[in-house]
Amino acid sequence: MFRKSQGVQSAAVNCSFLGNRNLKFWVNLCSELTFLSQLTHPGRKNDLEEAMAVYQQPIAVQAVIPSQVMTVTTTHAHMPGTWSTGLCDCCSDMSTCCCGLWCFPCMQCHTASLNNWCCCMPLLDACCVVSCLLRSSIRERHAIPGSCCDDCCKLLWCYVCVWCQMNRELKIRGSGRANTATVVTSQVMRG
Repeated sequence: MFRKSQGVQSAAVNCSFLGNRNLKFWVNLCSELTFLSQLTHPGRKNDLEEAMAVYQQPIAVQAVIPSQVMTVTTTHAHMPGTWSTGLCDCCSDMSTCCCGLWCFPCMQCHTASLNNWCCCMPLLDACCVVSCLLRSSIRERHAIPGSCCDDCCKLLWCYVCVWCQMNRELKIRGSGRANTATVVTSQVMRG
């Protein structure tokens, strides 16, 4: 019995400076359990001492260095919904602008052939019918919003600019420069 009271007393003395009744209660309870464990299993360490011994052991940590695989993908997916260039962006492609200024029928034929039409179709353009049909065809193919009425109005007021815009659009979409998207994905692999 001396051993039990000594353990309780030392635990109470060690926790007296904290002034916490709950802590004293738990320390007293642990002391009681330690004493009971030693009575029932005299040659064996109690679970609390074993747990403390294991807890205080240094742990060997194996360093895992993850390897990272990075993939860069560039897609030439054209974003639907807009023209690649504006109606008055003649300076973005000077060759189209010069061709439209000095040899407009040649540029019209080239634009029709870029759209897989007969290159002589624009020469038959009376009252902007072929021009409206070609612009509508380009809009539908590339999912650009607009209307036939909008196309006709633009052709009536800015005929050469509209043909230059169609030519630039077909050149850009044909070469894959418009709205390219670069996707970077990374994957961490643990080994």
